[in-house]
Amino acid sequence: MNRSNRLARVFLSLAAGIGVCAAHAQPKEIVNAADFGYSPLDSTAALQAAIDSGARTVRLDASRGDWCIQPVRLRSDLELVIGEGVCVRAVPGAYRSGGSMMFLARGVTNVTVRGEAGAALSMCKPDYLDDTRYKWSEWRHLFGLYDSQNVTVENLSLSASGGDGVYIARCKDVRLENLLCADHDRQGVSVIGAENLLIRRCRFCCTSGTPPACGIDFEPNTAAECFVSNVIEDCEFDGNASSGATFHIPHLSAKSRPLSVAFRRCRFRGNMNYGMRFFVTWAAEKSVRGRVDVEDCVFSGWSDIPATMPAHNVNIYGTFSKITYTVTFLDWDGRVIESQQVEIHSNAVPPADPVRIGYTFTGWDGDYTG
Repeated sequence: MNRSNRLARVFLSLAAGIGVCAAHAQPKEIVNAADFGYSPLDSTAALQAAIDSGARTVRLDASRGDWCIQPVRLRSDLELVIGEGVCVRAVPGAYRSGGSMMFLARGVTNVTVRGEAGAALSMCKPDYLDDTRYKWSEWRHLFGLYDSQNVTVENLSLSASGGDGVYIARCKDVRLENLLCADHDRQGVSVIGAENLLIRRCRFCCTSGTPPACGIDFEPNTAAECFVSNVIEDCEFDGNASSGATFHIPHLSAKSRPLSVAFRRCRFRGNMNYGMRFFVTWAAEKSVRGRVDVEDCVFSGWSDIPATMPAHNVNIYGTFSKITYTVTFLDWDGRVIESQQVEIHSNAVPPADPVRIGYTFTGWDGDYTG
């Protein structure tokens, strides 16, 4: 074979190699998890494969029915969309390990789990409390967020976990918004340590089972953890077996980073013990410094209920607060323009008229007066 033929074959070989490389598929921007093998009994493999595909957005839709899953691990740079009317359920009989969580995010960044109208996540709390079927554990959470940054969970109903609705440990830039956290075994949300945490327009109710049994529990494991720039606003805490919110922070010390936590426009009512409770320090140690600000919040319930009945008559007085409701103004695409807390028999104040190119705004479709 002469030199020119050999060179021609080399060039053809290189060209073929280049062609093979060019044919490699790039990750899709959006994938439907059902395309990876939906099963009505257990779709864990399909959902995990969709997440691991590298797609920026993974969708679960209701076309096939409910999604029953075992524990799933989230990755960085992911948007997981739970579609309209979708219910994600724990596979009955699964979650045998005491630390099993429906969604685990460990050491990840840039993750959003977002629900559309009616989206819900639910576990099997009654099963986990049956000691003939499960070994006791308080860590069967719906979401476990560990050592992660820029994480959002929004627009979802979270219910019936065998631990917490959301567990947050050593995380930064976390946002929980428009969540219903109901009927969890231990907490609606446990915060072990967080910086720049925003919890907005959430309801925490009916927590019961394992103490503390609160709506939100701030409880670090070590003095190295912190609660810095934590804001809880426009939230409701009701019907929890202990307190609406608890700070159990004896592990923090004077060497810990100062607290900076704010509750704004929150309502606490009907919680069995207290609206808000603090356990600050062990007797032999100095307390952490800092501030917990409570601004424009409402506390209501019964006054000073004794733990045991004393040997005399007791008067227990009801405390009442003005009933208020949340009025939310939505744009044409469902985006929240503004939410307002409005007292009963009062009027909401509409925001400036929204603008949509090619359309004329004609008014709001609901009554926001009286």
